[in-house]
Amino acid sequence: MVQTLLPLDQAVAEIKQLKARAEEVNQRNLRYNLIGNSGEQEQQKSAASQSSMDIFIKPRDAFDKHSGLSDLTRFLTTEEQALQVVSVCATGGDLGTISIIKKAYDHQDICQKFDCRAWVKLMNPFNLQEFIRCLLAGFFANVSPQEQGAYVGVNMLASMKTTQDSILVDSMMRLRKNTYLIVIEDVSSVVEWNAIRSLLVDMNNGSRIVVSTQQLEIASLCTGQPYHVSLLREFSTDHCLHVLQDPSTNSTASLFMLSSYMQDSKHIECTCKSEMENNSKHWHEKHSLFGRHSEVKKLFQQLAVNYGERLIVISVCGIVGVGKSFLVQAFCNHYDLEDAFKFRIMVNAPHPFDIMNFCKNLVQCFELTSPEDEGVIVLCWKHLEEHPCLLVIDGLRSKEDWDLIEPNLLSRASKSCIIVITREESIARHCAMSEDAMYNVQGLEVSAALRLFEKEAKSHIEPSRWDSNIMEEARLLINKCGRLPKLIVALGEYLAKVPNGNGIWEAQRLNANFMYALKTRKGLDSFGDVLTWMYSTFQDFPQVLKKCIFYPSIFTQSSTIRRSRLVRRWIAEGYSVGTDSNSMVEYTEKLIHELATLGMMEHSPQTATVAGDKTSCQINSLFLDYIISRETEENIFLPLEVFVLRGESSLNTQRAGQHLAIASSWKRDKFVFDSLDFSQLRSLTVSREWRTFFVSDRMRVLRVLDLEETNVKDEDIEQIVKQLPRLKFLSLRRCMNLSCLPESLGDLRQLETLDIRHTPVSRLPKSIKRLKKLQYIRASTRVEFTGHEPST
Repeated sequence: MVQTLLPLDQAVAEIKQLKARAEEVNQRNLRYNLIGNSGEQEQQKSAASQSSMDIFIKPRDAFDKHSGLSDLTRFLTTEEQALQVVSVCATGGDLGTISIIKKAYDHQDICQKFDCRAWVKLMNPFNLQEFIRCLLAGFFANVSPQEQGAYVGVNMLASMKTTQDSILVDSMMRLRKNTYLIVIEDVSSVVEWNAIRSLLVDMNNGSRIVVSTQQLEIASLCTGQPYHVSLLREFSTDHCLHVLQDPSTNSTASLFMLSSYMQDSKHIECTCKSEMENNSKHWHEKHSLFGRHSEVKKLFQQLAVNYGERLIVISVCGIVGVGKSFLVQAFCNHYDLEDAFKFRIMVNAPHPFDIMNFCKNLVQCFELTSPEDEGVIVLCWKHLEEHPCLLVIDGLRSKEDWDLIEPNLLSRASKSCIIVITREESIARHCAMSEDAMYNVQGLEVSAALRLFEKEAKSHIEPSRWDSNIMEEARLLINKCGRLPKLIVALGEYLAKVPNGNGIWEAQRLNANFMYALKTRKGLDSFGDVLTWMYSTFQDFPQVLKKCIFYPSIFTQSSTIRRSRLVRRWIAEGYSVGTDSNSMVEYTEKLIHELATLGMMEHSPQTATVAGDKTSCQINSLFLDYIISRETEENIFLPLEVFVLRGESSLNTQRAGQHLAIASSWKRDKFVFDSLDFSQLRSLTVSREWRTFFVSDRMRVLRVLDLEETNVKDEDIEQIVKQLPRLKFLSLRRCMNLSCLPESLGDLRQLETLDIRHTPVSRLPKSIKRLKKLQYIRASTRVEFTGHEPST
């Protein structure tokens, strides 16, 4: 197939964009020393062996101060249920290794924790069948005489003697149901380990594997990335025994490993407590950490993997009220990092930004002797380079501000960690040392949001006055709040303080007219900051994004929207730019990504209501309600009008605008419908009940007809094709009253998208061959389970 060449201007623009991206990546690599020039390659090569030894040397330096903490038994008896691999590796010979592992293997706590124990020494050449037989023999030898009878009952002895793979594997499958501890001695290659690991499936029952090897590379591969090293025993300066373990298995063990990397663990307390410690502890004690444990764990893993090796720059972004600052503060409190960092401070980035004032603030927080103004920057630079510091910069507003901080304050040789908090994802990506070090904080999950609301409300009310029935109304309000922690806390406090026990009644009033209540109720001041940010952000949007933000108000059934549905509608509406179908889809996906970056839309997890669709997206409920409330004002400036018929909508002579949505709650009044002006109507979306008068000859420019999950019939499609010949998008998904499509469908010469998935329609009409512009068709007769949820 001959590909259509791009226009010259567009090709030039794309080349410039690619060059800009390459330059940005190159600058990041140079900033964080991710790549070196050819002159540095020899130095890197010569330092490779030393860097591997540093992994062992650093924990040994701190061993005397933490003696007794690194105990193999403790690593094997953690509460983590996932299958864990602990590697034991020695430097300077393997003398003493086996005795230390054997001591833990025979420990009383180990014997009680694991149902099965086995010790296998690998032979050369490696034989998988022989390994399994030795493993089964080990399990059999380490059970009591009473239990041995049960093992014989499953042909354990026969399995040990057999050479048939099927019997051996069958025995292994039955043993997987038990909690086991396996010690594997002398693992010498990745091939051996991969063969062994494939047999030992994770049953999530707390089983453990101990790998003994003299090769650091094998030890690290067995444990997996990321891993941490701690000192198990120091026999002499050159002969030490170390443990490699997943850092997430136990926070206490991980913290020791992290702090043991320090050359000097003497703690110098930071006096900037009002910013970092007191405020964080206040929030942590008052509100607790609801629904953020996975984010905190990811932050810790990013810090732990890179600690002591190089400068660490992590960025955290998210919209106003989502809890970015609290998340970072809680991270610093949850993992007590005082032994890992001599200085821990949190400072606000000034606006407008001034590097001199910023450094003066750092000098005050670090309690340094302040020199002349011109020496402040150098003083901060040296301090961050020479001392392990945890510096949190809150409220960074531009890339230019970071470009002033980075070259003036951050050294490649520094072992400090910088955490940048910002609202914009583009700034966060610019600051972070890698893509993995950038975190976009989303609203809370519903269950966590409800727990936060309940705790906050109960803390402001006497137990005898608490009415659990308010939680039903709270569930609706929490979604209207966008599941933002700041607003949930304010809402819980407000409803708890409603006098005379009228909290439920007030919650109902808020649900009935949420945006109006926010403007008139005292005690909900926290919402003002968020709404002000939303308005200013919206005003700065380009025109096409403004259209996209208004668009979700069309979907009256749910704020969760199938991604492909949105993409195909926007292409039909003309929001997309491109020369072919693929480039238009790519552009539209980019629009959705930009909305997600700005916090207006987020990816929704796949549920039973959208099975079969790879992704769905969800508009921020608070933002959607806010946009709808301002729609009348914004129509003066914005060429996008959405009119929704719902409830008791009465006679109205105004035009329907560009987009008309008919909600399931509307009473289907023909006189009201006929009173509308359809001269500029581009899309019609109907929920549930279809009526024949919904199609009119006056809809001359209608391009999108979305009838998903309605009761439309075969004869209705005939009428639609006849009266709406200019359709570009037609969706009949889950219309169960359809049996076939008419031959007249071929008259829709402009049709680009046809969706008849999950309908009884089993074949397409022959006339579909005439649809030369058809780009996207979805069809299947399988009926999808939808439960009680909408299928938006």
